[in-house]
Amino acid sequence: MNVARLNMVYLGLQGRLPSGAIMKNLPHLKEIYLGGNELKGTLPADWAGAITPTELFLNDNMLSGTLPASWGKITSLKVLSLPYNQLSGPLPPAWGQLSSLETLKLNNNKLSGAVPSQWAGMKAISTVTLFNNPQMTGCVPEPWNGKGRTGQGFFQSPSGALSSNVKDATRGTAIQGFCCKGWQYCV
Repeated sequence: MNVARLNMVYLGLQGRLPSGAIMKNLPHLKEIYLGGNELKGTLPADWAGAITPTELFLNDNMLSGTLPASWGKITSLKVLSLPYNQLSGPLPPAWGQLSSLETLKLNNNKLSGAVPSQWAGMKAISTVTLFNNPQMTGCVPEPWNGKGRTGQGFFQSPSGALSSNVKDATRGTAIQGFCCKGWQYCV
């Protein structure tokens, strides 16, 4: 099959995400839009190596479990949208390998711990949402300090506006600001 785009948003779909073995049958699939459904279960770790999407929208579902470290190998990703789920646990250091990632949305989950220092390797990042993850702590990569490529800032705040104000953009977390040398809070 030459399916390049799967757009099935807000259709009330139920069930679990398919395994990598099934997704491997869609080698041309680049854009996956499954947001706003009733999908449950975990994020399939075996999608890494099975598919090479550029955009992956799984927002507004009932997905749970941890963020798979193996997804750090899906280096084709430019947009990853996972907000408004029930995802929990720490942020995987391996995601720092997502050097093409431009947009990362993780807000309104149950994620915990600090942003890994390896995430400073996300060189293309221009939009990040982290707010409303009460157990997130520490600081965010200092390279994300400033206006970014958009000229407006790296962080999307709860209001939806892009901002360089890390405090506003990390509302509902215990993140203290930007990290400096030694990966300690400094600003």
